Amino acid sequence: MIELYKRKIWNDDKTVNVIAEACLNDNPKIIVAACKFFLILDYDFDSDEEESDDNEDAKIQLLKQRKGSKMTKRREERLERAIKQVKRKSMRKGLVKFGTDFLPIDTIYDGQSFVEKLFSKLKKSNDQYEVKLFMLRLISRMIGRHKIQLLQFYPNILRYLNSHNKDKISEIFAMIIESCHELVPPESVKPVIEKIISNYVTEYCNNQHITVGLNCIREILMRMPLALDEDQIEYLCMFRTFRNKSVAAAAKSLVNYFRDVCPELLPKKMRGRFAVIDETNDKHTLIFGAQKINKDIEGIELLKKAEKIADDVNLATDRILDDKDLKKIKIL
Repeated sequence: MIELYKRKIWNDDKTVNVIAEACLNDNPKIIVAACKFFLILDYDFDSDEEESDDNEDAKIQLLKQRKGSKMTKRREERLERAIKQVKRKSMRKGLVKFGTDFLPIDTIYDGQSFVEKLFSKLKKSNDQYEVKLFMLRLISRMIGRHKIQLLQFYPNILRYLNSHNKDKISEIFAMIIESCHELVPPESVKPVIEKIISNYVTEYCNNQHITVGLNCIREILMRMPLALDEDQIEYLCMFRTFRNKSVAAAAKSLVNYFRDVCPELLPKKMRGRFAVIDETNDKHTLIFGAQKINKDIEGIELLKKAEKIADDVNLATDRILDDKDLKKIKIL
């Protein structure tokens, strides 16, 4: 069925949901094949079609150039029928159209129940570590794309952060990031971030692990800024003076993010000279579950600021600008 979907023959929702049932199979090879199908973001089958067309043309040429015993009338009729059959198959393939704009993972009917079944199977599974990683990756991808709430997923993934295989830790971090969205309560993700800080973001850890850990925490906080308190954010931002350049750059990117989103969560010395706290980045506006509704065209305030700057510059053409004027222009 995966092959039929790839060849654009059976590419409807029913086919996708039958393949989704294969993720709950007892055979680990079937589970891995079905999970890979949903984890691939795009499919490129043009090369396969070109190869098949070339093969069909080669068959026709071979049939036409057939040599051997004397060509009788009966053999000529057989040859013509064979050539017509090959041409008919190629025409049928040309009539097949791929008419969906969605990825297979987006067309699963009941994402919540599917993820719950797959997660319960993962908890009872005795398969190899790689098979469990495929199942975990699919669960996290489903949570992120379908905005599913599976709160027991976050305590369970703590076990994988203690893995002895350090090469897989970036993969685990990617799963955690994918499973975070604005509808997940911050209290559920806090233990995961604290575990990352205690295991990977300390001065005694490898520089590469500190960098990856800081980048992972930044990506989580971009999806839910309330997942950490001010003391923990200050501790992470202190790494901006670390001796390693990659670690310092990761910490500075975290500082720059909070300067834009909510400067009040940073210490005063890290907020910057030109940080302005208004109704768009106030600490009290960050409420769990609240969505920002634009009453006007998004970004139109930037045009108003640009017009104000132009007016200030035009008014100042008749006199010399002082330090107050320059500061005002910089802030605007």
